[in-house]
Amino acid sequence: MMKHYKDKLLTVLVIFLMGLQGCIKSDDTNDEDAPDLPPLSSFQIDFTKFPDEPQSKPEITFHDKLLTDAPISDQVLWKIEELSLQPRAKGSNFNHAAGHVFVWKSLVNLYMFVPVITFVESFNHAPILRSDGTWVWSYTVTRATGIYKASLERSIVDNQIQWDMYISKVGEYEDFLWYRGKHNIGITEGDWTLKKAPNNDYNFIGIDWHNNTNGTSDIKYTNIIPTDSGDPQATENGGYISYGTTTNTDYDAFFDIYNKGQDNLIEIEWNLESKVGRVKNFNQFGDTDWHCWDTTLANSVCP
Repeated sequence: MMKHYKDKLLTVLVIFLMGLQGCIKSDDTNDEDAPDLPPLSSFQIDFTKFPDEPQSKPEITFHDKLLTDAPISDQVLWKIEELSLQPRAKGSNFNHAAGHVFVWKSLVNLYMFVPVITFVESFNHAPILRSDGTWVWSYTVTRATGIYKASLERSIVDNQIQWDMYISKVGEYEDFLWYRGKHNIGITEGDWTLKKAPNNDYNFIGIDWHNNTNGTSDIKYTNIIPTDSGDPQATENGGYISYGTTTNTDYDAFFDIYNKGQDNLIEIEWNLESKVGRVKNFNQFGDTDWHCWDTTLANSVCP
């Protein structure tokens, strides 16, 4: 009789504990139905798809000491002065194109260092579901520059998925809403808005992206610094770089680089497999023709 009573008591206790676990699950455990993160290609241009870097790297200088978080690369001469690309003699068609790609790659590595490392790290963690229906990825990113605590929050706003990234750096700032994004339910197109930095809390870069059903994709970074911000780079508001892939069999990848101050568009196209490519830049060549390179990246006659 006593054994039967104990068995019943144990059964009730197990049911109670299971019910208690169910009550706290939304905030303290992971869920197998956790939603997907936006693709990495929605946030970061894949500069590695370009055939190579220029043989002679351009010197880049910067106007401020904005991001001490950024790693200093031996490949770039960082001078804290003003943003400028030193004049370069006309060289090969590939080196001309690669030089401009290299400049943008360096700018992104510097000014988007913290946003990129925190977004990339989110793919290594599982989220929790809050009682209000918001999913949250919380984690810590440690670099030589410091310890960063990230909280990426996902919610549904006006039938779109919205993402908010709050970043704290131990000993410096807390819960800075560094970037916010949104995309459609199918995760095929969306955008991000990035602030410049915790000590410069104004819009900096706008990102627009598409992942098409035919396997192609594109991403565009646009300078959206307010003209009344006092930031010297605000004069380039409207300038952009875009990267994408296409179904063109001859040239299936491209960069478009628009310099707002010079009102000049540089068009670069190449084949991802063969590395054959071409560039168009009126300010460099004085014409609107394509200037090509071959599989060895040497100048060639355009088809």
